[in-house]
Amino acid sequence: MPINKLEHKGKEVIYVDYQSCKSDFERLKQLEETAQFLSQHQGNALVLVDLRGQSGRSKEFMERAKELEPNYGHNVSKRAILGIDGLKKVLLMAFNRFSKNSTKTVPFDTKDKALDFLIT
Repeated sequence: MPINKLEHKGKEVIYVDYQSCKSDFERLKQLEETAQFLSQHQGNALVLVDLRGQSGRSKEFMERAKELEPNYGHNVSKRAILGIDGLKKVLLMAFNRFSKNSTKTVPFDTKDKALDFLIT
C-alpha cells in the first residue's frame, strides 16, 4: 500500500510513496487516495511524500494537489517531500504560496533529514 504509517523516534509519520507509480494516471490516482486518507485523519498529521524517481507532468499534479488541499490541509501539521528539484521545486514554491493552509511543504534530499524535520 503506497500510504503507510511509520514511527520515527516515537512519533507517527504518514508516508506517501509514489515511487512505484509508472504513469501520470497512477500518480494522480495516488494523489486522490492520499487526499481521501488525510481528509479522514484526525488532525496534526506529519506527512512525508516520496516522489523520488518520478518524472511525469508535474504541473498537472501540482494543480490537482492545489485543488484537493483544502479538503485535508487542516489535518496536516507538517509536510516534507523527497525527490523535488529543478522545475518541480519551482512548482512546489508556487503551491506553498497559494496554499490556503499555513502548513508549507518542505523539500529534502534524504528520508532521514525529512523525518527528523517532521518530528521537531
